[in-house]
Amino acid sequence: MADAAIRSGTGPIVADRGTVVVVNNAQKALLARLRELVDETPKSGALNAGGRTLYITRFSQAVEGRAEDGPRLVEYVRSKVHECATDSYDALIKAGRPDLTAEAVAADASAPWVGVHRERPRSCGCSPRSDAHGSPHGARRRGSRSC
Repeated sequence: MADAAIRSGTGPIVADRGTVVVVNNAQKALLARLRELVDETPKSGALNAGGRTLYITRFSQAVEGRAEDGPRLVEYVRSKVHECATDSYDALIKAGRPDLTAEAVAADASAPWVGVHRERPRSCGCSPRSDAHGSPHGARRRGSRSC
């Protein structure tokens, strides 16, 4: 009975440290979309600083490290939205793929995870996101960051 609840997303999952964590359906959908970003990014045309195909390995590791802890996964995405621009973010914007950013995931109004992200003020001193790149979520400006 408990196994069925866990598979359906209605039951608890026991994390590595023995803590019971609930991963709900919205968090599972968020995890699936983040995994899609990891899979789609190398095919996006985005290039790293060396001019090679961009792989978002650290992002992937961070997502997988939180895969069984829905609240930590949500907090991670929230932190990505509020941090200053990264080289990977800039590469995706330059490649014309803002849809593969954490901002696009958080801003998707039709997604099952709508409501799990709450707006927080920036703590890094960056200027607010703008719509400088025509993306639906607004883009972080690298040149105006202070962190």
